[in-house]
Amino acid sequence: MVDDFDVMSRSGHWDRTTRRVIEERIATTPTQQLFDDDELRKIEKVIEAVVPGAQENVPIKEVLGREFEGSFRKGVRLVDLPWRPDMYKKGLAFIDEEARERFGKGFLDLSMDEIADLLGKVSLAEVKDGIWEFPPDLFFRTIVEDIVAIYYSFPQSWNEIKFAGPAYPYGYYQLGCKGRMWYEPELEEGTHG
Repeated sequence: MVDDFDVMSRSGHWDRTTRRVIEERIATTPTQQLFDDDELRKIEKVIEAVVPGAQENVPIKEVLGREFEGSFRKGVRLVDLPWRPDMYKKGLAFIDEEARERFGKGFLDLSMDEIADLLGKVSLAEVKDGIWEFPPDLFFRTIVEDIVAIYYSFPQSWNEIKFAGPAYPYGYYQLGCKGRMWYEPELEEGTHG
């Protein structure tokens, strides 16, 4: 495995706009203004369950909790869910209630195995009656997609999975299972297709 792989060493080959966007992304940490301290600890536990071992220098919770530029109704949402800020806050409260019903303790007091079990039930909409105001499985899907999308939008995560970064302008043409582009890192035998 290539331990010293750094995708940013390839940034000189990216187009100017891509390079600027990625450099700004890693240079600036958004100010988290959505979650209170209790909610922030809960979102950290959800992140830990969704992306175990996530690098701390990838600001997932800060991006999730960034200020929504004066409007809580910007972006895209599923029709059965509230807008993202309300969905996150209410969903975290519902998860806490669900934990109390199932385990007799709050979400923050659960072990990681109990958290995994609870989130598994939420993902399948196997929840206690009377807690959720919106479909728990849609909440779970949305928050997981958001967390993973944020995590893998940072070069630190690209290094972890040995993603060579944006291929523009040279493109990808070796798309076979064992094909490798000249700019992609070599992996040890048995670590890919």
